[in-house]
Amino acid sequence: QAQLLADSRRQAQHLALLNDLATQIAGLLTVQELTDLVVKRICADFVYDNVVIFLVDPEDEKYMYMQSVYGIYAHYAVGRDTRQFVESGIIGQAIITGESVLENNTAVNPRFFQIPGMNTLSELVVPIKMGQTVLGVLNIDSCRLYAFDQNDVALLTIVADQLAVAIQKARLFSQIDQRVRELEVLGIISAALRA
Repeated sequence: QAQLLADSRRQAQHLALLNDLATQIAGLLTVQELTDLVVKRICADFVYDNVVIFLVDPEDEKYMYMQSVYGIYAHYAVGRDTRQFVESGIIGQAIITGESVLENNTAVNPRFFQIPGMNTLSELVVPIKMGQTVLGVLNIDSCRLYAFDQNDVALLTIVADQLAVAIQKARLFSQIDQRVRELEVLGIISAALRA
């Protein structure tokens, strides 16, 4: 009974944190701001060792790149210079299948590859999807065996779903902003030509 009460309290705390995160996400308009906030909050609020967001490169969907990272491996490079094939490793498996991958003992998964300098013993990868389109993944690393369970999968699926909508919104905002700037330049050129 004490365990049930503790689990209920933990679940209530997680739901409150999810609600707070959703409120913060709703107010951001750039992909970088969104992903930086999400990795930081997930890592700190849910006490994970390391959180990374990989995005599929919209210009070449054969590749993904590390968008944001927070935690014990935060010193690794981020950005498009970290591109790798989407088929790579457990992360690629989640991108290709559109399904979460929970590996509580990475040593037994032949798709897992250890990056030099890291000590990932458990990994959870949750796709960030809009419908059937995978935009990227939330990747959670742990230095402990059996660090994750189905509650983590459910929790991070909610975050990934919220993040997918926010990323699409931010990308659309960026496209509209770019188009407005282009029209302003055309207006200036048109005015100069009439003068």
